[in-house]
Amino acid sequence: DEPDRQGDYEADSVTQTEDLRLKAEKLAKADIEKVKEQTRIALEKEEAARAALKSLSQETEQLEVVATSIENKVVEEELTDRFDDEKDHAETLAIESDDSEKD
Repeated sequence: DEPDRQGDYEADSVTQTEDLRLKAEKLAKADIEKVKEQTRIALEKEEAARAALKSLSQETEQLEVVATSIENKVVEEELTDRFDDEKDHAETLAIESDDSEKD
């Protein structure tokens, strides 16, 4: 009767070992799937971040073009105003010169 018990213990031990191995394998597969999912999500976030960065870069370039255009327009207006002032001043001097020659 004792050898039968020994055989039963060994069989139970093998069964328990196999059950533990299967559980460990199942947990490992679940962990692998979890890591794969987390990696997929991280890659999607990275792709979205790259797209957002590219969009921001393009918007920045557009804003720089607009800013340069505005600066150029302001300088043009300042030069036009300065030219007009100088022209008015020259005309005033010419009129004053004509008036003093008449006197």
